[in-house]
Amino acid sequence: MKFGKKLLATVIVAIMVMALAMVSPSAADYTVKPGGTVSVDLSIYNTEGVQGNISCEGNASVSYSSQGGGVQGNGDVAIFNDGVKGTITITANLTAPSNATPGSTTYTVAFHYRESINNGDDMSDWKTLTRTVEVVSGGSPSTPSTPSTPSTPSTPSTPTTKVDLSKLQELIDKASNLKKDGYTADSWNKMVDALTKAQAALSSTNQDEIDAAAKALGDALNGLVKMDYSKLLEHHRVRLEEICSAAKARPGANAYELASRIRWSARGRPWDEFSPNQKWFAVSETLAHLIYFQDFLNIFPLRICPEGIFIAKIRLTEYITV
Repeated sequence: MKFGKKLLATVIVAIMVMALAMVSPSAADYTVKPGGTVSVDLSIYNTEGVQGNISCEGNASVSYSSQGGGVQGNGDVAIFNDGVKGTITITANLTAPSNATPGSTTYTVAFHYRESINNGDDMSDWKTLTRTVEVVSGGSPSTPSTPSTPSTPSTPSTPTTKVDLSKLQELIDKASNLKKDGYTADSWNKMVDALTKAQAALSSTNQDEIDAAAKALGDALNGLVKMDYSKLLEHHRVRLEEICSAAKARPGANAYELASRIRWSARGRPWDEFSPNQKWFAVSETLAHLIYFQDFLNIFPLRICPEGIFIAKIRLTEYITV
């Protein structure tokens, strides 16, 4: 009687263990029944591209597929998104042998890969994505258990950067309307350089860069130095007065005669000691002033000789031999 009770208890325990095994969920990522096929997801998310190889541990038959191609029959993978991050969908279709033993047969599908980074210029370190498939006695051969698939990260929205270009544009307009004449070469060249950089900064989205370009252009505009013509104007005013006085004192005198009566900066030397070149320059300046008198003041009329040279009564070459 005792032996019978022990045998009955043993049988009950064995049945309970088998029942628990049948109803316990599989710890594998996917399940498949003998002779059935299951699609194993090996997708890589938020990547510019992948390169690597897929292998399966066990005697199952495996074929591969991907969106847009890029997976060879031997499991070699080379798929790239031209530098744009996205999802690369890869599927391993595993078919278990018809004689596979439920509950004791598990296949491991491994994707050994590295990712393309920096617009394809570099590759990441090698990584491995692993999926397990367990052979079970029940269920649909093509329906996998729900694997822990990473969610596709959402693409963060790029914030719109609003910058203020009004001050910079105002300074550019002001600088563009200026004329080179009347400013010293050094100050003008500095302003032009600042203007070029300011125009380039109009396309910037960095407010600090825009403000710096505006300040540099503003400083360059404030640093423009006007040419000082006061000494030159004073010189010609004095020279005009001298020539006018000499012409009034000697009516009918020509340019050479008038030039000889004007004070020149020749280290105090008298007119007779001037070199021929110095006399040429002196008479030319005198003649220029006389032409000014005629054209603008309508006094001391000049005439044109047949050779087409402006003179005051006679030609210069009659007095100067070079």
